[in-house]
Amino acid sequence: MSDELLKPRWSLPLWAVCVLLSLLSAGVLFLAAAVAPVPEHLHSHVSITVDGVPQVVPANVGIDEKTQVTLPLHTHEATGILHVESPIQRTFELGEFFAEWGIPLDSEGVGDFRQSSTESFMLTPTQYGATVAN
Repeated sequence: MSDELLKPRWSLPLWAVCVLLSLLSAGVLFLAAAVAPVPEHLHSHVSITVDGVPQVVPANVGIDEKTQVTLPLHTHEATGILHVESPIQRTFELGEFFAEWGIPLDSEGVGDFRQSSTESFMLTPTQYGATVAN
């Protein structure tokens, strides 16, 4: 076998090879993430009404503006639809979503809306319009 057959037809500097391998690896990871099934994928509706006035559940709660990293509990639009998309199946709690939103949720109220001696606080969770037993 001649030495000519063993010589590469082109050569790249080491930094270029590293960049190409990094791009290839990133592409494979992106493709794997795009086609991988999400074991937990549910939708619920969150609505907050105070004194008969609906409050807005904003878009993009649980989605980082800069990196676009999405947490398992998040919204895409200001419709109140809560997306639950997680690589693992587990019990998610509404309080987790409110914590991501930065709004306190406890037995006394939601955010700045607090229960008083003349008012009551009621939470009615639903999934696709069906009331879930609490």
